[in-house]
Amino acid sequence: MPEKERIFLVLAMHFLNDLNTLQKCVYFSSRCVTDGVQRSAENAQALFFTRVLAGKLWEGWQLLRRNFFGSGLSKQYENQLSKEAKDNLAGIKRYFSSDNATDLIRNEYEFHCPSGDKIKELLEIVPDNEIFEIYASDHHGNCRWLMSDVIINFSILSKIDSRVFGIDGLDPERAEETMVKLHKEIHNITRRFLDVLGDCITVLMTKDGSLFDTEDVILDHVLDMEQIRIPYFMKPPPSQ
Repeated sequence: MPEKERIFLVLAMHFLNDLNTLQKCVYFSSRCVTDGVQRSAENAQALFFTRVLAGKLWEGWQLLRRNFFGSGLSKQYENQLSKEAKDNLAGIKRYFSSDNATDLIRNEYEFHCPSGDKIKELLEIVPDNEIFEIYASDHHGNCRWLMSDVIINFSILSKIDSRVFGIDGLDPERAEETMVKLHKEIHNITRRFLDVLGDCITVLMTKDGSLFDTEDVILDHVLDMEQIRIPYFMKPPPSQ
């Protein structure tokens, strides 16, 4: 296998591993309990994973630009992709050809510390009667400084839709609609990447006949996904 194909194969597999892991973290952190404090902390945790996933998707586009289109592999292999993968690749191109949430989140929030000016702007429009919460604990792992989560997430939402904050302050319905829209956007582009790069890997690995030995593996004791939840709070180990 030529070098540029081997490089792309390794990078594509690495990227898909990250997407799969982050997507699971988002899903299993979103299966909230009903308790108010736990629910708030786990929602914040799920939104953290969502922000990281959004930033990772932006990195995936750079991977395609450099190592699929830029290397010339697209000219050689794009026509060999399935129709669904071709359609999803076209969708990825359209998505990244204009302003999008992954670019915003990756370059202004998650992979870089937000500027003080951005936080200042948001603090100036937050209503004076807004109540922020922090959850403090003797155990660092059980602390959640929820105030910062709320401010950062509202800042992101207001960048996506400026109407989240109007002349009367926060518009809760608009904020909720924008959050749902953001989750759908991230989910849809994640699905497109999984399909496109999964198909690319299949094409590369089978282009000259099978280059790899295969073996069926049966896993024992695999949990049903509906049984899994990633909690935020935990019982610390007994002090030594």
